[in-house]
Amino acid sequence: MISDNDSNQSNNHVKEEKHTRLLLVSLIILICVIALFEFEYMGNSTKTLDTELMAETDSSEGLDESVDSIADRPLIQTTSSKDEYQGLLHLGLLQTDTLYEENVERAIEAVKPCIVMIDTGEYYGSGIIIAMEDDAVYVVSNKHLLNRSDKPAVTFSNKKMAVGTLLGCSDEYDIGVVKVDIFGMLYSDWAQIRYANVNEVYFEDLKAGDMMFLVGSTDGVAQDVYQGTVLNPSEFFAEFSSYMIHNNCYGKKGMSGGGTFDAYGYLIGMTTGGLEDESASLPLDIILQEYTNIIGRQGE
Repeated sequence: MISDNDSNQSNNHVKEEKHTRLLLVSLIILICVIALFEFEYMGNSTKTLDTELMAETDSSEGLDESVDSIADRPLIQTTSSKDEYQGLLHLGLLQTDTLYEENVERAIEAVKPCIVMIDTGEYYGSGIIIAMEDDAVYVVSNKHLLNRSDKPAVTFSNKKMAVGTLLGCSDEYDIGVVKVDIFGMLYSDWAQIRYANVNEVYFEDLKAGDMMFLVGSTDGVAQDVYQGTVLNPSEFFAEFSSYMIHNNCYGKKGMSGGGTFDAYGYLIGMTTGGLEDESASLPLDIILQEYTNIIGRQGE
């Protein structure tokens, strides 16, 4: 028979055992919860890391695509001296500068870059750059100088020299044309020279008493300069068999073929002859007429 005491001890023992089991179950549940939490946390971390890696990968791919896209596009090119020369030429910026008001001193400096020295091997003389193109420069001078050589050497105001080709001379007037190929010098050198600025309206208004000056190359390119006035804008000279500009202005040997300019810096004629303190210049209209005729014959 079991006594009450034993029964109480047994009941106490059962209670303790149940309590222990409850604690054990609770502990197991807690451990499972913690384990599950850690598992989910690690999973989320991995996903976040994967996403970041993917984002980095996508970014790199985008960069590669951008680089490829840029590489496929044409790059902005740097300009060359040829581009600069042709740009200045086509904009009309290689003409000599002219003035709004008469100023002989300033006009002299403006026109010097269009004057050259011509060496025929036997004689020296002067010349005027009358036109510039993409591939050639054209110089006019007196026939009595140019008919001594088919390949005259031309020295420009920047001290550069190139061999030209005589295209021809006028049958009627004392003028001829020399062509200098652009390939004879660097484009940067060509950009330093100028061709003469002409204005036929100003020329037609030329009258006696107007200021003028001569520029030639006897003592160096464009180093010979003399000032004066117009005596007669159109006077017939038998020795030249043509009408000339008669100037009250000194000129010396070696200036033949050089430029005659007004006080604004416009070309009005070509220095052709002189006697004591007077000189004669082939007028602009004849220069332009014969230049056009000689150039036109090249296509025949």
